[in-house]
Amino acid sequence: MEQESFQIMQLFYTSMISRAIFTVGIFFMAWVALRVAKSVNENQNLLGQVFSTLFGAYTLGGVGAILALPVAATVQGVLGIILKNRKN
Repeated sequence: MEQESFQIMQLFYTSMISRAIFTVGIFFMAWVALRVAKSVNENQNLLGQVFSTLFGAYTLGGVGAILALPVAATVQGVLGIILKNRKN
């Protein structure tokens, strides 16, 4: 019985540590993505970039965090063109 409770506690602490590392990694990726986006174009919406990076990271992990900014920029560009054409 004592061995089982030790294994359960070990599994619990391991999962908590892995979740903490994952969360820190997501915020680090968001910070890096913001730094890159800011150096490329300072006129972009930084709040939208933060949310797109965090959403991509939480849904698809590291790959989602990396792909979030180009996908968000593409969607923003396409919607901008569509809205511009509708006004004309």
